[in-house]
Amino acid sequence: MTNHQVSFSSQVVALPVPWEAFRHHQGALFEVIYLTLNQGETMPLHSNDVPVLFEVLEGEGLLTIEDASYQMSPGDWAEVKPTVSRGWQNTGSGRLKLLVVKFMC
Repeated sequence: MTNHQVSFSSQVVALPVPWEAFRHHQGALFEVIYLTLNQGETMPLHSNDVPVLFEVLEGEGLLTIEDASYQMSPGDWAEVKPTVSRGWQNTGSGRLKLLVVKFMC
């Protein structure tokens, strides 16, 4: 067993979801996904069994976490604990691009 893991662009995997989503890294500790919602698209409320960290890379979006909503812009971050409902809506005039990091521990 090594003390590191390297991911290459040739290993990027398109995820089977209704949005443009690509897994760039999957390891024992975390998973990295680049997610894009086109103008007007919405990701309904859902939850995960692991903590998730989001960064808005481009565009504007409304992040709903349970019954609270936050207007998010590039550079904004959000951490969502396991089993907490969250969803996104692209509220901008272009694409909403997100960096998603799922912590697998």
